[in-house]
Amino acid sequence: MRSVSLVLLIAVASPAFGQTASNTGSANPRAAFDFLLGEWQVQPADGTAPRPDLYYRFSKPAETPVIAGDWKFDRGVAGKPDIAVGKYYSGYDNTTATWSFYYVSDRSAQAWPGTLKDGTWYFEHDFMADGKPFHQRQWWEIVDQRTIRRHIENTAENGAAPPGVVITLVKRSG
Repeated sequence: MRSVSLVLLIAVASPAFGQTASNTGSANPRAAFDFLLGEWQVQPADGTAPRPDLYYRFSKPAETPVIAGDWKFDRGVAGKPDIAVGKYYSGYDNTTATWSFYYVSDRSAQAWPGTLKDGTWYFEHDFMADGKPFHQRQWWEIVDQRTIRRHIENTAENGAAPPGVVITLVKRSG
């Protein structure tokens, strides 16, 4: 069973770093995810060097409220890689005061509505695994200006979800 790894939601010095480590809320809600801007590499959990061919890149095109991203990551499990390449788009809706992100690849197109709870934005989506439904929730944790964590939590009433909480460490390239 593979873990589904997506986006969101990576860091230059910005107002987001004045927040507590896990807080992605912001005094300016449209800037809540500016900490993602830049290029990031996945830091393997075993402490080995990051793979330069895997990345998360985020930009904010001038004069737009959109955060755009290019992702190339391994959503497989140890010994069975599953490389995914996709586009990420995130935006803030002034009418509902909420963030959402959208992930599009050759395998799927997914909408992830956001909910702000206790200063952290959570993004949720429903999937099928082996024909059984499960729910996924993702959020970002700011560790420092060069490190963030992407948390992926899977749940299912029938126990059909991929393994519990998956934490992918991500570090800025360069």
